[in-house]
Amino acid sequence: MAEIHVTNENGPALLNAIHNIGIELRCGATCYKLRRIRYGHFDTSHALVRQQWNSSCIIDNFSSCSAAVYRSTLDRMEQLTNDTYSTPLLKEDYSS
Repeated sequence: MAEIHVTNENGPALLNAIHNIGIELRCGATCYKLRRIRYGHFDTSHALVRQQWNSSCIIDNFSSCSAAVYRSTLDRMEQLTNDTYSTPLLKEDYSS
């Protein structure tokens, strides 16, 4: 049995890759478990278990997820700003 870890892959593409591995190895390849531990800004800490599927928990979760997306967006904007201003300007950049 093999365990495969991938990043930024969707379910159907991953299942297709597993199928192709089976073909290449000339054996049956089966995916018996697929667990997504992160999706964009969200990880398993943002997940709600079935007992939390009520309006109060869902609203609280929306609030915390919105804050996480907002912080991530601000961090990304700051990174882009720093990258822009840390790049040396060329002489041609000054001419208009």
